[in-house]
Amino acid sequence: MSSFTLPAAVMTALLTGLMIACLGPVNSLLQARVGTWSMLTVVHLLGLGVAIVGFCLAPPSPFGTPGDWTRPLLLVLLVGVLGALLLLARSVGSTLPAFAWWGGALGLLVVVGTVQAIGVLGAVRAVLLIILAELVGAALIDTFGLFGRPVLPLNPGRSAGLLLVLGGALLTLQAGT
Repeated sequence: MSSFTLPAAVMTALLTGLMIACLGPVNSLLQARVGTWSMLTVVHLLGLGVAIVGFCLAPPSPFGTPGDWTRPLLLVLLVGVLGALLLLARSVGSTLPAFAWWGGALGLLVVVGTVQAIGVLGAVRAVLLIILAELVGAALIDTFGLFGRPVLPLNPGRSAGLLLVLGGALLTLQAGT
């Protein structure tokens, strides 16, 4: 069981949904510039780098804690990951906005946020809140053309669809209490 409180779990689920909405546009921008496999490499190397830092900063767990022999090993791995990312970034040049490199970190935070929220809220509630926030985030990205995406106005049909999903989610959440 997680040490999160109910309000913290709800906020985590909502933030996780917003991050998921950002993942697609961010990763697609990088993919358009470097290709699918290079984008996947960058995303996973960044996620690994963030995970290594998180593991080094985390309190002890059943898997242990970075000790005298693991910390140098993890730091060497982290330097290697950062070096590979710098080489990839240099090959692309400065034609990409900084947020195009966030995909790996966002993906890692999505996994952590989902696990934390489900630990307190249960799977159905957590996933519903995540999906609701993802839909709101996606609507904002489309409506305002965020992350370099084309503007897709929020018309009456799209608004009605979002409200129907929201209503269904609220009914499901209410029925679960």
